[in-house]
Amino acid sequence: NKTGYITSMDVDMFDLGSEFQPYDIAMPVNVQHSLGKIYDAIPDAHPGSASKDWLASVKLGTNYVSKHIYGVWHCTASKEWIDGEYRKLWFFP
Repeated sequence: NKTGYITSMDVDMFDLGSEFQPYDIAMPVNVQHSLGKIYDAIPDAHPGSASKDWLASVKLGTNYVSKHIYGVWHCTASKEWIDGEYRKLWFFP
């Protein structure tokens, strides 16, 4: 939500109260490049749209404990539960 592919975490999700300090999380360069290459590889799917604009608005998983944005979440187990259970995991959204 900031320029330069940076988001500001301003939600006190751990109920720290006055101890909470908002912080920024930058999208890793490798995630920017990888997702940009994928987006640019299919121009017919989004005519007239640039990957830089899409990257500024895309919603990615963020680990608020480690303060990292990741491009892929991999699950090696059965996939039937992902849609319902993923939103309950500690690192969502």
